[in-house]
Amino acid sequence: MSDNRRLWTLALFLSVATTGAMLQVRGAVLPTLSTEFSPPAWQLGLVAPVGTIGYLTVMLVVGSGAGHLDSRRFIIVGLLGSAAALVVMGLAPAFVVFLAAIGLRGTMTGFVRALDRPVLSHFYPDDRGRMYNRYDMSWAIGAALGPAAIAAAIWLGRARRSR
Repeated sequence: MSDNRRLWTLALFLSVATTGAMLQVRGAVLPTLSTEFSPPAWQLGLVAPVGTIGYLTVMLVVGSGAGHLDSRRFIIVGLLGSAAALVVMGLAPAFVVFLAAIGLRGTMTGFVRALDRPVLSHFYPDDRGRMYNRYDMSWAIGAALGPAAIAAAIWLGRARRSR
């Protein structure tokens, strides 16, 4: 894994930025989900917990074995699974499909998050503090840009519908 240290670092930072965006857009997406799928209010309340349950479970299991697992394999599965879940979320024909996809997204993100800091520690043992600051900065950039991207997408969608 360390033979492509910069590529792996970039992938981890992009992943954490995407996670920051996904966590922050939940609130912006709820009115659209309500309009598109018309679920009862209690079902809308499941959006955050469904994503978190899988994340927490995987973090506990995979994180506990971080030094003994094939980090490359788990991170690749997590990255590809997260991307697939995002596609399903965007194309979900029903609210239950959206919820299942957000649960999958949380689970797949757990694989990456359980191992990303240990991998960064291994790659940059003498520069951990700076890398963790960059890691957190990547999350913050995603968290700031995510809601703006959703607002722009909703605005564009409504502009196209009104034509």
